[in-house]
Formats: sequence, structure tokens, C-alpha cells
Amino acid sequence: MARRQTEQTGTRQAALVGMALVLVVLLSLVAGSLGPRLIQAAFPGTDAADAAPEWVWGLYNLLASLLAFLPPIAFLLHQGRPLGLRLVNVKGRIPVLVLLPLFLGLMVAANSLSNILRNLVLFFAGGGAATPDALPATILGHLFYFLTICVAAPLLEEILFRGCIQGLLRVWGPGFAILLTSVLFTLMHATLWELPTVFILSLLLCYVGEVSRSLRPCVLLHFANNLYAWLMALAREKLAPTVYFAITVWVMVALIALFLAAVWLVRQYRLGPRLKLPAAPEGLGRPAVRIKLLARVVPFAVGFAALLGYCILRLVSG
Repeated sequence: MARRQTEQTGTRQAALVGMALVLVVLLSLVAGSLGPRLIQAAFPGTDAADAAPEWVWGLYNLLASLLAFLPPIAFLLHQGRPLGLRLVNVKGRIPVLVLLPLFLGLMVAANSLSNILRNLVLFFAGGGAATPDALPATILGHLFYFLTICVAAPLLEEILFRGCIQGLLRVWGPGFAILLTSVLFTLMHATLWELPTVFILSLLLCYVGEVSRSLRPCVLLHFANNLYAWLMALAREKLAPTVYFAITVWVMVALIALFLAAVWLVRQYRLGPRLKLPAAPEGLGRPAVRIKLLARVVPFAVGFAALLGYCILRLVSG
């Protein structure tokens, strides 16, 4: 009886996740196609990217993020407030001061893996080393870029993926929900060489959310990751190559030292048991069985297929 009730609850919540994914994909496609056309109409020219001011594209990217994420979040919250994580820290859980250096140390390793993979792909494709993406040249352009990357993305993505989707899928087992949420999160945004990095970072964020039972550390850590990437990109553009290299080395050394200090704190204060994931509900079977059950949930299967198609479209187009 308990297993059947769990399956019914899981099926209903997986269906909600699937419908939200379809909505995210549709709104992202609308924003991606309609926005440039509106800008082209407002700033006629041979190329809208050259004709429109930089801040217009920055504002468009910010509004596109809001359009893609706010309606699905509102939809899921309207269906029964599925937030599996609290918006404040839970008493007795692992503090952010311990999780932050652990996360940042692993983040640097994941980003290094992404850079290595990117350069290998471009090298064997005959394109040489990777050329970093250029940052906005104007102050207003930087402002919208910062708001999109460091404010809107951490807040909206964490509420949707860690708060709503992971919270809804948790009935299938905490570890299973972490893995599946990370797959969905990766399909939402990655380019080819970013796939392993985004997946690893999502695993870490989902894990942090599970062991802390709070959404706030996830938002803060996501913000820290994006802020780090933005500051390093800014330093790469503004500083001499030798100075930038020296800063990169010192930052990596500092983050590794903080990571080791956090590991020492975990061992010193015996925080290990509190870092363990809860067990999955009994009777649901192995992960392969749960995947088969999820595949039979038509709205979830449609949502996953739509997200996979969206990811492939992005990879093919650019």
C-alpha cells in the first residue's frame, strides 16, 4: 500500500515537472526568436547585433531569463507549493561557511576540466586554442550582464531546479532526485564542452540543498560560482596576460587551501553523518526500475524530450 501511494505521488509530481519543462522550452524558444526580431525592427540595419546598442542586448537577455523562468516557477508553486527546500537555513544543518570552500574548491576543478575539454575539442577540430567570449564594453552593458548572470540566474534557476523540480522528484529518492535534476539542469544550458562542468556543479548544488535542507546556500553558492567566472573574465580582459596568470594561480591556491581547511573542519567536528544523504523510500526498486516508471509518465517523458531537443538545437546552432 505504501509503495503504491508513493508511486502515485511520484507520478503526479513527475507530471508537473514535465509540464514545467515544456513551458520553459517553449518560452525560451519564443524569447530566442522573437527578441532579436523586435530589436531588428527597432534598430534597422544589416545586422541587428551591430545596429542595436549593447545595453539593448543586455536588457533583452535579462528579460528573456525572466520570461523563461518566472511562469514555470509560478505554475509549480500554484500547484501546491512544491519547494522541497526552505528559504532560510535549518537549525542544526551544515553552515554555509563550511559548504562554501568545499564547493569553490570543486568548482575550480570542474571549470578547469571544462577549459581543458574546450581546448581539446577546438584543437582537434583545427580551430586552435579557445578564444574567450568578450564581455560588454560599456558600463550599462556590464550592469545588465551582471544582473543576468550573477543575480537573475542564481535566484531563478535555484528556485526552479533545486527548489521546485528537485523538491518534486525527491519522493523518488534523494539521490535519484539529485541525479535527475542535474541531468535536466545540464540540458537546459550547456554548450558541448560545458556539459561535464555544468553537470558536476549541479550535482554539488543539489547535494548542498539536500544536506542543508535550505535553498539559500544553493543561491549563494550559485552566485559565488557565477561571480567568480565574471570577475576572472573581467580580469582577463583588463589586465596584462602575466598579471592575469599570476592572479589565476593565486586564486586557485587560495581556493584549494580553503577546500582543505573545510575538509579539516568536517573531520574535526565530525560533520560526516550530517553530510550523508537520506535513504530512498523502500519498495521503489533500483534506479533502473524508477527510470522505467518515470518513462511511463507521459507529461514527464514529453518534457524531457522537449528539453533534450532544445539542448541538441543549441549544440547544433552554435
